[in-house]
Amino acid sequence: FRTARAAISLGSNADRLRVLTITSTIPSEGKSLVATNLATVFAQTGLKTVLIDADMRRPTIHKAFQLHSPVGLGAYLSDTSVGLDELLHNTEVPGMDVICAGDLPTNPSELLGSGRMVQLLQDVARRYDRVLLDCPPVSAVSDPLVLSAMADGAADVGGGGGEGEVSLAPSEDPERQWRSTANELEEIDAVIADLRAELRQFELRREALVMRQTVAQPRAA
Repeated sequence: FRTARAAISLGSNADRLRVLTITSTIPSEGKSLVATNLATVFAQTGLKTVLIDADMRRPTIHKAFQLHSPVGLGAYLSDTSVGLDELLHNTEVPGMDVICAGDLPTNPSELLGSGRMVQLLQDVARRYDRVLLDCPPVSAVSDPLVLSAMADGAADVGGGGGEGEVSLAPSEDPERQWRSTANELEEIDAVIADLRAELRQFELRREALVMRQTVAQPRAA
């Protein structure tokens, strides 16, 4: 995750990469784990970071941080009386806050594509150095494409195995941004393309350590 953070921070467009969407091609590829750990690493390096659970169909961020029934993104987008401060939850990581999905709306795509979502991202970008959005998989719904058009970069967590890079929408024109982001996600051109392999290597090392400890234990007399 530190490698991915370095790739984002040291890239040629690093100053523009304040708002990032994290998605995957299909479910169960580890996008939420990557988003959570990447946000943690950013915060640990001194960047004020907020992680937003924008997966309003199968949210998981509230479980990771053990937040129960919080006021979330869905309430903010559907109710103009809900303010940004009501959404923000501190974490045990200094400099890192989270916004949970909250109660699931019946029209998530419509809400995520609304002007209020644009306003939210503008507001958090003024408060935080990095804004990460955990989005649904691109094969399931169009939400990641909608959100990526509002963001500075889109990262796809997949098993492509190659070195990726953060891709930026090249134009301020929303329609052109939409087309560009869709093409980028289809090509899986993203900075975290091989993090799943890194996670697998960690699991293998852990299993090997447990096996060595088991073998080293003295047998009972």
